[in-house]
Amino acid sequence: MKKTEDIGNAGQLDPDFGDGGVLDLKIFSDRREFEILDSADLQDGRSVHVVRAYDDEEYYLVTFDKHGALIHREQVILPYETLPDRALSFRIKYSQLDRVACYLPNVFWPSEDEADPIIYTSAVGCFLPNLKPQPEFGENGIATITPADLGEKSANLNTTPKFEALDADHAEASVKRLYQVTSGEAQLINGAMWSVSSSYHEFREPPFESWISKFDEVTGKLLSAHRLEPLGSTTWEPADVHFLKDGGFIMLAYREQQGYLTKFTDTGMLDTAFNKSGYVEIPGLNYQNSCMHVHRGRILIASTERVENAESLLTLDAYLLTGQRDSTFQRKSEVVKDSVIISSPHIAVDAKSRILVGFTSSMIFGTSPAPFAAMIYRFDWAGNADLSFGDAGRFVHHNAVQFRHMFLNGSEIRGVARWFDSQKPFMFKVLG
Repeated sequence: MKKTEDIGNAGQLDPDFGDGGVLDLKIFSDRREFEILDSADLQDGRSVHVVRAYDDEEYYLVTFDKHGALIHREQVILPYETLPDRALSFRIKYSQLDRVACYLPNVFWPSEDEADPIIYTSAVGCFLPNLKPQPEFGENGIATITPADLGEKSANLNTTPKFEALDADHAEASVKRLYQVTSGEAQLINGAMWSVSSSYHEFREPPFESWISKFDEVTGKLLSAHRLEPLGSTTWEPADVHFLKDGGFIMLAYREQQGYLTKFTDTGMLDTAFNKSGYVEIPGLNYQNSCMHVHRGRILIASTERVENAESLLTLDAYLLTGQRDSTFQRKSEVVKDSVIISSPHIAVDAKSRILVGFTSSMIFGTSPAPFAAMIYRFDWAGNADLSFGDAGRFVHHNAVQFRHMFLNGSEIRGVARWFDSQKPFMFKVLG
């Protein structure tokens, strides 16, 4: 007897999962409201998620099995330097079978002396499969980068704060212009915990700097921290990062509101073997809504763009690890039907090397049954639309917002979003 996936229903909700392919998520036995901040796939169809409980501003790691049932839930004890009233979008994009790696931005180091630096740094976390902190790793499984680690105490400080325009990953505090550093990544690779992160120093020029850091994978001790080599005098601001098994990392980044694809060494230097310079300028890249995925020697970049008085565009492009555009890939610039705004793109590649791009759509055009939807487009490895998937290559799930998480097990596709009307988180499964 054929499985449901084999009978031409690719791109449809799996009727054998939850209620018609959708499952409301249960994490707490009480009535606490929560949101899922990030997700990653684990082995055997399991998934791991970062959860924030609204009422008490507590953070948890949770895992679900392939049927959406809760397996483990463990509260994350945050560093004391993290402000309790500041939401942390910490990430678990990278995971491996025996441990889970997390990146925590917005670690705040306040000072009572106005002449002293006010610093934002970051932290990394390491957790076991049962989501308990890895013993001996930092404090409660979290290792924090301090201002002293970055040499801020010995820096020549300016006496006057710099009041500069805020960029995509920055937000304005109520009293002063302070940057919230949210971009970055962490991964267990090559026998260490590696992180690309950013710091903000209010009384320094430039106030914003990016770093590559290496931690001991057992103790979480910071082994090294190197500033990323700037281009000219301007610091790179990370948008997405992929660490390489051969060392170094690929980074989708921007500077002066211009998008770039870059490659760095483990010491933060531009790798000049990459496009003979270490970077590729990508004109017109919407860095505020872009993402990257590295697979089979190819760098995939997806970006979404709002077009004035028209439907939005989804762009998908591919580069080689040498920094050259992949000439075998058909660059796509798809009009997203019925959509005015599309945001939070993310990429996955299934077991058959088919490329999936998911995002949230604001569906104001047309006769949509709800103003928001989760969408997934599927392309073959050459970049052609897979018309056998969903409706002419597209899956649409209406009444869904905050669709930022898509994870695969072979060709099985699952995602997490929130209902627009009730704001409750749910998981769905799409046939591949």
